[in-house]
Amino acid sequence: MIKKYRNLPFVFLFALYFLSCQEETIETIPVSGGPEIIYWMTGGIAGITDTVIFVDSNGVATSRSGYPKVQRALTHHEYQSIISLFDGFDAFSDSFFPIHSVCADEFIHHLVLRKESSPKKVWIDGCALDEDSVIPDVARLGNILRVLRNLSDTIYKEDNPWKGVTVRYTTNKSVYLLNEPIQLHILIVNPTDVVRTLYFRTEQKFTFNVRSTTPPELYFRYPSLDMVDTTKPSQIVLPPKTQYEIQHKWEYAVDTSLTLTHGKYNMYIHLLARRFRTEFQQREPIMFEITE
Repeated sequence: MIKKYRNLPFVFLFALYFLSCQEETIETIPVSGGPEIIYWMTGGIAGITDTVIFVDSNGVATSRSGYPKVQRALTHHEYQSIISLFDGFDAFSDSFFPIHSVCADEFIHHLVLRKESSPKKVWIDGCALDEDSVIPDVARLGNILRVLRNLSDTIYKEDNPWKGVTVRYTTNKSVYLLNEPIQLHILIVNPTDVVRTLYFRTEQKFTFNVRSTTPPELYFRYPSLDMVDTTKPSQIVLPPKTQYEIQHKWEYAVDTSLTLTHGKYNMYIHLLARRFRTEFQQREPIMFEITE
């Protein structure tokens, strides 16, 4: 269910934001300095809290829409251009609901502008952004959100610490005998002239899924979604012009949770150092067959 938080006071909402943002500690906002901006979202199908961007009083923008956070020091002109979008922001209503409908599982967008010691917070329902965009204040808020999302995406894409790294996924064969282990291979290459680092939320650095293309129907994911990983964050450091290999032997014959039979299968391997499965994405499946 969507988290509306419509009747909660601003102080509680502000505290909620700092306490619930996707397993990361959010910086304490300084009291002095220039205006600061925070944009985050709540709700959605999973009821998540997702911080999009934080711009501090020194003009440092932190993209938090992926893992890990990525920072960029904005130029004076860039910072002022962002701040100028908030001219008259104090005159906005505190909240915007859709006029004609109530949407389930829709994100709510939260904006905070903090000048000196006085914060102004506005939130708007995602349905209101879509349905009421002809209303001037809604249209203006929509534009601010687009600019901030684009800035966050650009920073994450251009300043991430693994920029230029490539990844290749393979298996050792394309045809296997029944119950023969399948060897997965991930080759991570840093072709650049600088050190690149990949960050992972836990020690587990990859996942894979397998789907049958012929009857009987089968879908398998490793690790399974019900496995809770409490290991510490990890990383892979790649010096210039080096590579790193990950190998995994999938011995499906000893796994009592599934049964692979003769047939053809598609496999997707995913490296977990990416944002929403877009970095290092395997475009085409690895196809393999199990025979007698």
